[in-house]
Amino acid sequence: LNLPPLSVYSARYLGYRLDTGELDAIIDLKVVGTDLTAEANLDIRQLTLDLEQNSELEALRKELGIPIETGLDLLRNADGDIALSVPISGELGNPQFDFSDAINQAIGSAMKDAVLTILFPLGAVIAATDGSGSSNIMLDPVVFEAGSAELAGGGKELLAKAAEFLGGRTGIKIRLCGYAVPGDKDALASQAQAAGTAEAKPAEEDVETTDEGAPAAPATGVGAPEVSQTALDNLASERAIRVKSLLVEDYGIDPKRLLLCRPRVDDGAATPRVEILL
Repeated sequence: LNLPPLSVYSARYLGYRLDTGELDAIIDLKVVGTDLTAEANLDIRQLTLDLEQNSELEALRKELGIPIETGLDLLRNADGDIALSVPISGELGNPQFDFSDAINQAIGSAMKDAVLTILFPLGAVIAATDGSGSSNIMLDPVVFEAGSAELAGGGKELLAKAAEFLGGRTGIKIRLCGYAVPGDKDALASQAQAAGTAEAKPAEEDVETTDEGAPAAPATGVGAPEVSQTALDNLASERAIRVKSLLVEDYGIDPKRLLLCRPRVDDGAATPRVEILL
């Protein structure tokens, strides 16, 4: 069944227009008197929606904590198709009986299950809402050594989980947001100081001696070098680029699905990291 011709009905009864898609349905239907029970097994191929604004969908979005489109993408298999089982029951003579309610409830229930069974095992949490009231799903962050764009222990295991999730859901895109933290500033200052000391170290034959015969202290650099905001931004950016490169090169994820955020510097007592956001 080609779905777009049904768009006028879906907009009226379900709250969204069917832009593209095809439907196969196997319905096990039983009617006893005026009582109807059914199990509709739906295979929906290449579905895209134009969501209408309505209270039911808005309530579902708030309950999920993510956009409806993201919830649907969680349901898609590697081919972009969605399989749903829709239980239907009611009384045919009841004016309140409505197939659209059953379909909406099935879609909403499936998306809730997807959030619980697919995302939460990956360490996903609902990130804080922004000023628009929208939320993000955040997977476990990939952590880094202080002052470095090299992954810390456990980072590769987290990447493998994220790659497995992305590999089975080709419609999902993620954002990679690199962070630098105060600990990075200290580490970068120490690295710069060590490098400066090594460069300033005189050759053995050039070492001056004091009257007592001990080598004189080098007359260079006092205190730790200052680390600029630009250096921290660059480190945060390098971390996000590193995660993207690993996902592309080691796991074959399409780079177009991996979006880089503006680099951020966290002033709190946080861990050097790249956050993975849906």
